Amino acid sequence: MGMYAIYRCIKCRKHIATLNPNVLVGEPFLTCQYCGQIHNISDDRNEYDLMLGRMKLRVKAILWIQTGLLGTVVPIALLAWTVPFRDLSVLPVIALLAVGWFVAYWIFSFFLSKQIQESRKRLANPAYVSFLTQIGLMKS
Repeated sequence: MGMYAIYRCIKCRKHIATLNPNVLVGEPFLTCQYCGQIHNISDDRNEYDLMLGRMKLRVKAILWIQTGLLGTVVPIALLAWTVPFRDLSVLPVIALLAVGWFVAYWIFSFFLSKQIQESRKRLANPAYVSFLTQIGLMKS
């Protein structure tokens, strides 16, 4: 799930709006499109292998929160839209919720693993690692 974020450039004071398609896993910097200033946003987004344990825990927590929301809301809305309330029984509701959670977890874990693979691919590039070291986001 993505997140729309607005930052303010410390050099030119203009707003930098960005859509972060990967909320926590991604490049830990943002370049101002107006003046070229590079901003450290590693508190919001970082390469997966550079994350500390608490940020990796946050990634997993967000995965389960998204799974819970999507895996619960969609099946409940589907039931409310298709089946009259008086005809509902507990077993089909539980089964549909289980399927909803399974599908939501599969979707979100697939996208998370793809983001982690892209992160590891970026970190395998020596020029990228050198750039992160130059701007102070990675120790040599």
